[in-house]
Amino acid sequence: MEFLCKLLCFDDYKKLAEASSSQPMDTFSYTIRHKYPKRLVTYDAEELGERRLIRSSDLSQSLLSAMQPVCPKKDQVKDVISKCWQPIYPLDELTKGRLAQLEKCGKALHKSTVEELGPEHTESSNWDGLKPMQKLSFFWQALTGHKLRSTPYANFKQIIRRRYLKSRPQVCERRLRVLARRYWLCLSSKDRVPFNLQALLYHVSTGDVDPFDHCAVRVLLNRWR
Repeated sequence: MEFLCKLLCFDDYKKLAEASSSQPMDTFSYTIRHKYPKRLVTYDAEELGERRLIRSSDLSQSLLSAMQPVCPKKDQVKDVISKCWQPIYPLDELTKGRLAQLEKCGKALHKSTVEELGPEHTESSNWDGLKPMQKLSFFWQALTGHKLRSTPYANFKQIIRRRYLKSRPQVCERRLRVLARRYWLCLSSKDRVPFNLQALLYHVSTGDVDPFDHCAVRVLLNRWR
């Protein structure tokens, strides 16, 4: 029993500690020494009088115009609308002269669209041969300046993109897509109704949906709700 107690009370770590303390260390133990960077000191270059590499005042008007993004299709459509059309306000009366002006502007927009599509779309080149539903998209573009798109989100993104490019012409396309998606997700079902109706007008103008077919119209509106 006494031997068992001595065995249980034997301390191995004490023997190892005494042995290690009696022998001097030949080398230092490895330690990780962190080297932190110094405090970052910032300064105002304008306050110190340092000149920038490029200033907007140093650029000529030709260089500035070359740096601005140019979209010839948008400029062409804008020119067509401005030449043959004056905006209609909610309280304006739709006289015969105004309707004739709208017809002229829609015809000019149709002509520019056919020229962009090329000679393979000659079957739709005759304005007088189009049905009233097919002319609807050109009338809408003449009134609002926007093309009808097939989905509500596409109509919304077109408007957001145009507004941002008008105020911030240097914004990138990826930034526009992110902003449009973020704002679209924040809209409620009630706020999306105008864009749903624009998409419905697009499908009516292409002949995919009969506006008098209430079931087909209801199916589309329920899908976009």
